[in-house]
Amino acid sequence: MEDKGINPQKILPDIFVPLIEEAGNTENPTLSDKYASLLSCHLSPKTQDNVHPSFAKTLSQLSSTDVKILDSLYLSLKQIQADYRKKMYTKETVISKFNLSDKEALLSFQNIWRLGICDHGDSLNNLNRAENLVFTDFGWSCIYH
Repeated sequence: MEDKGINPQKILPDIFVPLIEEAGNTENPTLSDKYASLLSCHLSPKTQDNVHPSFAKTLSQLSSTDVKILDSLYLSLKQIQADYRKKMYTKETVISKFNLSDKEALLSFQNIWRLGICDHGDSLNNLNRAENLVFTDFGWSCIYH
């Protein structure tokens, strides 16, 4: 917090308490970083209003595979500087990139869809709409605020 120059003004218990509880239950270092980032946003007066109470519970329901897929999609967006609502990952891309079985990839996709982090995206450019991941506004705010 000091390194980022954040001086907390107030702590909202309905966000702070679940965030600390859920962060304490993870052994995944990447997910721990996401909790730390979320905590930093919650404690910063500039971004505190952007943290929804559901974000901590949403993060707690991600598997390490889910996080790898989401981070990869995020990094691909940053590389091409695309709008997060315009870039999609297909199931085939994920299977190839992470050496997953069809079943493993589909399970991660279904969990990510269920949580509302991504949806299927615009079907105009892809006939296999059911096998796509595109960030939602909720997902983008929850994971990459």
